[in-house]
Amino acid sequence: MTKDEMLLPVPILKTLISLDPESGNMTWMKRGVEHFRADGTRTAENFCQAWNKRLCGKPAVNSKQGMGYLHGCIFWRKYLAHRVVWALHTGSWPEHTIDHINGCKTDNRPANLRDVPHKANCKNQRIRVNNTSGHTGIAFDEKRNKFIVTVAVDFKTLHLGRFETINEAVEARNASYKANGFHQNHGSISA
Repeated sequence: MTKDEMLLPVPILKTLISLDPESGNMTWMKRGVEHFRADGTRTAENFCQAWNKRLCGKPAVNSKQGMGYLHGCIFWRKYLAHRVVWALHTGSWPEHTIDHINGCKTDNRPANLRDVPHKANCKNQRIRVNNTSGHTGIAFDEKRNKFIVTVAVDFKTLHLGRFETINEAVEARNASYKANGFHQNHGSISA
């Protein structure tokens, strides 16, 4: 749980945002005057009416950030949408990292999210955009005319060797993935 999440109890969050559990989409709910303060020129009631007129029923926490995840502000603090969905769906903020099972950073359906330690999240990554072999953990060594296989496990790189064919390299990599508990989607192409 982050510091900002500690400041926003889930019961209060549930009075602010409505979650569609099938799609993972969120909408702003009508707010009461208790969520607003007067500023000297306008009353709390004026702020409340203006906010509800402008945002009530509209999509919430749905701006795309540079890394591709959705986020938004709640009471002037930034929250990641997948963490808000988790809190709304389960009734508590996540303890660890939220993993998008299918690799799509904007697919925030509760069924697509899991609360896992960072090490487990690293075992469910999509293929990198700079990959040239088409297979995660496999590179072609032009000098030796062989395929090199490396796998990162618990933040350490394991060198599995050099192989004559891509099929041998894929077999060795897949065996290592299975032995080290990688998610079945690891290395697939993002949706």
